[in-house]
Amino acid sequence: MTATTAALTADDRALVLRALRYPRGRYSAERAHQLSAVPARTLHDWATAGVLVPDWFAAKPRGWSYRDVVYARLLAWLRSKHMDRTSASERLR
Repeated sequence: MTATTAALTADDRALVLRALRYPRGRYSAERAHQLSAVPARTLHDWATAGVLVPDWFAAKPRGWSYRDVVYARLLAWLRSKHMDRTSASERLR
C-alpha cells in the first residue's frame, strides 16, 4: 500500500476517535468557515436543517467546536463526491 491509500492503524484509529469524542475549542461561524472551507451560510443551513448540528447550537451566538469543523470538512468532501445530503449526514453520525 502507498501512503495515500494506507488504512489507519488500530492505534491511529483509536487516537482519532479519542480526539473527536469531546468538543474542543469554540469558533464563530466565520472562523469555522475559514477552518473548514465551508461557507458560513452553509454551516448555518446544515445546523438549522439538522444535517450537522454544532456543539453550541443553542448558544447565542452559535459556536462550532474543532470536531464540528472536522465533521463539516468531511461532510463537504462527501457532498463533493455526489453523496446526497441526507446520506452524508447519516454517514457522519
